[in-house]
Amino acid sequence: MSNIIPITIRISDELKEKLSLVTKRYGFTRTNFLRIGIFDYLVDKKYPFNPCELKETSKEHRLVLNVNQIAYDSIKQASLDYDISVNSVIISIAYHMIDKFSKE
Repeated sequence: MSNIIPITIRISDELKEKLSLVTKRYGFTRTNFLRIGIFDYLVDKKYPFNPCELKETSKEHRLVLNVNQIAYDSIKQASLDYDISVNSVIISIAYHMIDKFSKE
């Protein structure tokens, strides 16, 4: 049994564009960039999960993130702690990472 868990997330057109700009600049794929953000969250645990950032998602833009059990459990726990969806946790992580990398 594999310990890799696929998570499909839905993202808005705006978030897709912002992710594309930042990841192109630094040479990451969008999924690798988000996995780095998840790792950053696992280490820091002080992410501001801001519900007002969570905009309408698009059915057309989906990303599949493959994460391990530890990452999945942490994302799921954040979802429960903040009463938001797993998708919203990852979107918040994405916005946090975009802000972080845009300042560098």
